[in-house]
Amino acid sequence: MLIEYDYVVAVLIQSFAASAGASGVRLEWDIAADEVIRGFNIYRKKAAEAAFQRINSVRLIDPAERVYLDATALPGRIYDYLLAVVTEDGSEIQSDLATVHTGTPLLSLHQNHPNPFNPGTIISFTLPEPAAVNLSVYSLEGKLIKTLADRSFPAGYREIHWDGTDHRGNPVGSGVYLYRLKAGKEMLSRKMVVLK
Repeated sequence: MLIEYDYVVAVLIQSFAASAGASGVRLEWDIAADEVIRGFNIYRKKAAEAAFQRINSVRLIDPAERVYLDATALPGRIYDYLLAVVTEDGSEIQSDLATVHTGTPLLSLHQNHPNPFNPGTIISFTLPEPAAVNLSVYSLEGKLIKTLADRSFPAGYREIHWDGTDHRGNPVGSGVYLYRLKAGKEMLSRKMVVLK
């Protein structure tokens, strides 16, 4: 890509790629330039949006850098990215578009551990995005034994400890119990065994 001023400035963006991972979207690039550059800007938009937004705060990315992690990218989304090389005079030379799909959002309710257990166990779940969560324990007949969580959680992996007691603090008897996770409109449940 060649831009002409009073003198010739040549900046070639040789590559620009985006890849989704567990901690966000990793952006990598390589350039060749015959002048000193001031740094880089990264622009992002959701695929359905019209306008790009700068995501690297108010400071330029260091000119020596060739990697940037977009930790604010949410799962289950399609994003378009642009790399902008900021030249010495402050103008920007933009890359071709890099598009990435961050995966299908999945609500996960994991098997408690240990299972069977006495006296306590850990129940874990993963939220693809922030949500109001209700995690409760029920008898096989559907009677509510104890609510373990009833509040909003941020996205990510969470663990909740259950001490094997009911809502009054009394130990429950041996047997099979259900634990149910409601997050938004989704609901998942699993079985666990208490041994006394």
